[in-house]
Amino acid sequence: MSEYLDLCLETGSNTQKIREFSEFAEELGIGVIGVCEDYDKIKDFENFLDTVDEVNKDVGPRVVSSVKVSAENLKDLNDKISAAREMFHVVIVQGGDTDINRRASEDSRVDILLSPGKGRKDAGIDQVVSREMKENNVALGICWRDLLKTSGKKRSQVLSKIRRQKSFSDKYGFDMVLVSGAEKKYEMRKPRDTAGLACMLGFEVGEAKKTVKENQSGIVERAEKVMSDRYVIPGVEVVDDES
Repeated sequence: MSEYLDLCLETGSNTQKIREFSEFAEELGIGVIGVCEDYDKIKDFENFLDTVDEVNKDVGPRVVSSVKVSAENLKDLNDKISAAREMFHVVIVQGGDTDINRRASEDSRVDILLSPGKGRKDAGIDQVVSREMKENNVALGICWRDLLKTSGKKRSQVLSKIRRQKSFSDKYGFDMVLVSGAEKKYEMRKPRDTAGLACMLGFEVGEAKKTVKENQSGIVERAEKVMSDRYVIPGVEVVDDES
């Protein structure tokens, strides 16, 4: 998969809005989009997934289903992840709370821990969380909208947290992804602009491209494997008997 991706477009389940985002993504040169809704706002999971399938029949970027999980406690988090993992291509956990950040990093069913420094003075991760993210293939998500909605001192604080998170990524080797988190289509960005932002945050050019290409495509590829009929458990798949 060589396309550019944006796995967190907050379209909700509105079919027309998803189509508008898809058309605009094609104009921007994005090949795969993840249309996202908050877990607690989805009234009909089957209808949301059917909408994604319907839009995928149109010409344009490939559309995959994403869900953002916010949780009040660890049991709530586990229950929502368990339900979401069976249905959605991309499971995103909204970070910020210390316990939620840590538990999400320990759960291989989670694809992206989004903005773990949200609402905090620190980066939201440490060496323990970093090791767990690497071990469990949990990517750290940076959200464009977090920057767009801030200015002055607050924006400087957000940038400082992201740079600190990148230093942990450099040391411990977990992936980072850059998503728009767009609620309106004009909040989406061209892949070149997104990669440029990553460079401003201290990423090398090759690393910056990975945040919008390989690191996100790997998430989709793993999801497809888990959702296939051949998948049993991690490391175990059904193979054809050629004898």
